Amino acid sequence: MIDIFSGSSGSGPDNRIRFQNVLAGSGTTITNGNDATAHATYIILNGANTWTGTLTLAGHTGSGGGLFVNVRNGDALRTLSGIDIKASTTLSLESNGIVIPNTTTLSLAGAGLGGRGAIRADQSATINSNIVLTGAARLGTNASSGVVVTLNGNITGAHALTVGNDTDAMAGRYVFKGTANTYTSLTVLKGNAQIGEGGVGTVGSSTLNLNGSTAIVSGTGTTKGFLISNGTIRPGDNGGVDRGVLSVNGNLNFTGLNGLGVNAPRTAVELSLGAPSGISDRINVTGNLRLHANGNIVVAFDGGYSPLLNDSWTLFDYDGTLTLEGDSVAGTQFSLGTNMRSGANDGSEGNLDLPDISASGYAWNISSTASNGALVIRVVVPEPATATLAGAAALLFLRRRRR
Repeated sequence: MIDIFSGSSGSGPDNRIRFQNVLAGSGTTITNGNDATAHATYIILNGANTWTGTLTLAGHTGSGGGLFVNVRNGDALRTLSGIDIKASTTLSLESNGIVIPNTTTLSLAGAGLGGRGAIRADQSATINSNIVLTGAARLGTNASSGVVVTLNGNITGAHALTVGNDTDAMAGRYVFKGTANTYTSLTVLKGNAQIGEGGVGTVGSSTLNLNGSTAIVSGTGTTKGFLISNGTIRPGDNGGVDRGVLSVNGNLNFTGLNGLGVNAPRTAVELSLGAPSGISDRINVTGNLRLHANGNIVVAFDGGYSPLLNDSWTLFDYDGTLTLEGDSVAGTQFSLGTNMRSGANDGSEGNLDLPDISASGYAWNISSTASNGALVIRVVVPEPATATLAGAAALLFLRRRRR
């Protein structure tokens, strides 16, 4: 056991306790639980350690206490069969390319020291091991959008998982690639939670809650139910930069936005379109789709694509019912906008912001079905009668989705 007096280090990088040499032995515990005053302790692991067994990190749980462990050597953790992160403790990955192998079992609980996360990444890392939640836990990164932590294993344990820390303007990304996860829920407060990659990967056994103004959910995997309270969905891998299909095995519900966008609806979904013969962003829903007046859907062409007559794209595909909901505070209603519009007039867009195709002389035809269908946009020649009535009302054309 390495038991460190909890008042013996400072939080600044120059005041932290450094382990410069190789740490060996089996079944090591690092703690700062010997001081009733419960100061936080900060240590740095600089060696290519050869220790084995399970490394237990246990910070003092009293007010102001806790343990912060910086890993600054890519080989510091490779030889361990287990890593057990207790409450009030943060394992900070600060060496680029750290790999936790699949021969290691990673157990964690808690929000970490000061809400930084039980795991906090300052550099990109790969966690190949399975993760066992021994309590509700939190994952975090620093403010760099270039930090990517890939979780290749499964996450189990009947507890909730949160992406987003309290102390940083988190902008990094966690990629969830496991396919046999059993944790109870995933909440995204900050950063980017990419669900799956290459169409493979799921979340836990219950609802995914997107609930942060800067939070993003991306990917091409499958979620269970999905509640949008704040934040943005960007289908596709590479954090949503690539185009792709995100699947929801359950209901996709935007009603959590109620009361949040009274003055100006926020962007709730960003969809990128390529040639219809290729891959474009889409969201597939096996249950009900409930769109809300406080959440805009923003659609853009990727790579300067120029639309052709009769090009069409499915934006949402749903097996249940489509509901267009209003805000109970502002009294507004979700609107698909004026049909047969060009996208040039913001006043005609409603909550569905389509690309400007006015230079082509074409217009957008918007169609949807109330149940068991799809929300589809198509490039058409504007009809004279429709052009005369443009802006007077939003027209909804029904069509049954082809099976």
